[in-house]
Amino acid sequence: MVQKRSLPLFFTTAEIQIKEDNGEMGNYRCLVDGHGYIYTKDVVQDIFEQIKDFYERNDINDIVIECNDEEAIEGYLNETYRLKGVKKHEDGKFLIPEARFKHKKFNPEKRDWSFNCHWCGNKVSSKTDKDYYVVNDYRLDIGVERACSEDCARLIWKDGFKNWVNEKGYTKYFHI
Repeated sequence: MVQKRSLPLFFTTAEIQIKEDNGEMGNYRCLVDGHGYIYTKDVVQDIFEQIKDFYERNDINDIVIECNDEEAIEGYLNETYRLKGVKKHEDGKFLIPEARFKHKKFNPEKRDWSFNCHWCGNKVSSKTDKDYYVVNDYRLDIGVERACSEDCARLIWKDGFKNWVNEKGYTKYFHI
């Protein structure tokens, strides 16, 4: 498990030209902050000293891939499901977000109709029931699936989410 704590600095590289003693222009790259100010040598050396051990690891590429995958998953879930932060289990893995479904009421003005719950198979009818639930999430490849109860709707959504995790190869990032 990897836990991160960010440095308070933002930097990028910039090209700078400096007139050399012989009168020619030399091209160099330096580190600058978000406003374009060049960092001092002491600051840059301090940054390098702090990150040196990390970048000298033999497994650095695997760690970078894993950290970036976690960031991408968390960003996707926060954006897609408008979460205020994806919850994590105590083992550091993501928890499955809360199920998304709609509660619908049968319209007594329309013709009678029925369906079988996509989870448990129970028959739901406008003649005998007042309401039902609809799960539909194209991002998880869940078409319109109807359920007889909140519990069944949650299970349909959770199953679809687990399938998405498996299809994307994200099983090591989720506590399922």
